[in-house]
Amino acid sequence: MKKIVCWINLNLFLFSLSVFAQTPLSLEDCLDLALKQNSEMQIKQEEVKMAEYRKNQAKTAYLPKVDASLTYLRMSDKMYLLSEDKFLPIGSKMDNGSFGFRPEQINNQWTILNGSPVPLDANGVPFNPKTNPNEIQWKDYTVIPRDELAVDMRNTFLGALTLVQPIYMGGKIHQTNKMAQIGIDIAKEQQKAEIAEVLYNTENAYWTVISVSNKVKTAIDYQKLLIQLNENVSELVNEGMATKADLLKVRVKLNEVNMNLTKAQNGLSLSKMQLCQQIGFPMTGDIVLTDEISNQTENLIGNNKFASFDQVYENRSEIKSLEKLIELSESKTKLAAANYLPEVGLIANYMYSNPDSFNGFEKEFSGSWNVGVTMRIPILHWGESKQKVRTAQSERFINELKLDDAKEKIELQYRQAVYKIEESNKKLLATKSNMEQAEENLKYAELSYDEGLVSVTDVLDAQAAWFAAYSDQTDAQIELRLNYLYLRKAKGELRN
Repeated sequence: MKKIVCWINLNLFLFSLSVFAQTPLSLEDCLDLALKQNSEMQIKQEEVKMAEYRKNQAKTAYLPKVDASLTYLRMSDKMYLLSEDKFLPIGSKMDNGSFGFRPEQINNQWTILNGSPVPLDANGVPFNPKTNPNEIQWKDYTVIPRDELAVDMRNTFLGALTLVQPIYMGGKIHQTNKMAQIGIDIAKEQQKAEIAEVLYNTENAYWTVISVSNKVKTAIDYQKLLIQLNENVSELVNEGMATKADLLKVRVKLNEVNMNLTKAQNGLSLSKMQLCQQIGFPMTGDIVLTDEISNQTENLIGNNKFASFDQVYENRSEIKSLEKLIELSESKTKLAAANYLPEVGLIANYMYSNPDSFNGFEKEFSGSWNVGVTMRIPILHWGESKQKVRTAQSERFINELKLDDAKEKIELQYRQAVYKIEESNKKLLATKSNMEQAEENLKYAELSYDEGLVSVTDVLDAQAAWFAAYSDQTDAQIELRLNYLYLRKAKGELRN
């Protein structure tokens, strides 16, 4: 059932695309489709989401972290607190509270030394029982059996619930959150830069399709002229008013135009494929565009005055991204410097175990809690933090150099775009003048040929000149639009 539903949805999607493809698309339609369906745009959208996820992750460093752990251990043997049975002498508690003995509790012989009784060792030598207790010969002992001090840890269950709350981390958490926010800003600026790139490529592809489409139409019109001329010359040949050589010249030119028309039609198909790729359409489909070349392309930017470079820098996402990278390098420097500072945190635990280590290792579950404060103070790390600070400072210096270089390149790009607009305006005026002359020349050549004043070669030359002038005018119109598009990109006006 799922396969059937997927198959139906796929066919409906392909059908909707085919219907949409036959609907004439304006430039605005293509730009809107590119922003919604272009794969590069989707990638940038996901990168912004990733940066926001990292920001949310950094925020959690302010909050306490709670972890639970469960452990089961199977040990092969019991644990013995004594290596062997221990024999303890039986003595007495003395008046001063210390452990001692009465004379009847030991087997040692006694002697009088300096008026006081002193015990004798096995060799009959007097000794001090406090400094040589091993010489005492006790009468009675008690035993501590080794087996009675065995702890059965063969089946051990351990559980712990731990809470850690950062109190002071030397500014690391603050800088980490700041860096995460800068990462979001950079991702958004890169998204804006990608928007500008997608809009530029889409509009470029759009006008390329229009340009090639008009060349195809012009080639068809030229083909029609040659077909009509071929018929006229054929009739004149039959009437003996023209030679077969004239007819061959016309047919050779017609074959050449047919070949050029085929190339132009192939170029139109390829340019449409490129546009389809930009707007997310299948490249095998066909599209229809609404715009046609008009004569309203002169002076697209008025007086072509230079805008303020500060405003241009403000509009360019590349500049903002580099400025954010410099800010990011500053935060990295502060983060590296924070390694010199102590870190303080609150820690709390609740531990659960079986056997119960707080009650003679009885075979039962029991728990206990503890709370404390932990501090880490860096003392000697062999210059690690110092090298991190230097690395971050070098990174900032590199980004500052990149920013200066980017501003110079943008200034050069903007000036080139303005000059290209001025050249395109002049070129368009020249091609319009050439087109008017070529049309007059063609009319004159056709009338003169009908009256027998010029040869068919002159007509062919006039037609070729008209075709070249028309093509040059079309190219100039498209070139002006594309240069204006390039100027808008250089000024940073393609972001929205």
